[in-house]
Amino acid sequence: MNLEFHWNNIFKNTENKDLGWWENDFSQTLKFLEALTINSNTNIFLAGSGTSNLVDELINQNCNLILNDISAVALDKVKNRLQNTPQHSISPKTTTFPFGFIFLYK
Repeated sequence: MNLEFHWNNIFKNTENKDLGWWENDFSQTLKFLEALTINSNTNIFLAGSGTSNLVDELINQNCNLILNDISAVALDKVKNRLQNTPQHSISPKTTTFPFGFIFLYK
C-alpha cells in the first residue's frame, strides 16, 4: 500500500475530531515544552504534525515552526487554516523531501 495515498485519504475523508489521536487539550505537551526555554527565536520541528491545533497554540507563543507530515492533504489543511495568521509567514511547501514540509516563521 502507498503510505502517502493512505494518509491523504484519511485526512481527506475524516473530520479532525474523529481521528483517534486528535487532541484539543495540549496541556501535557505544553508542560513538557515549559521545561525548555521557549521564546520568539525558538524553532520547533513537529514531525507527523497532521492537522494538529497544537500548531496554533505554538504560534500564539511566537514559536517558529517546521511542520512535517507524509500527508500533503493534512499540510494543506493547516496552511489554509493559518492563512490569516498575521504574525507568521507561511513558506511554500518544500517538495524535494520524501515528506512535505511547511515552514512558519516571523
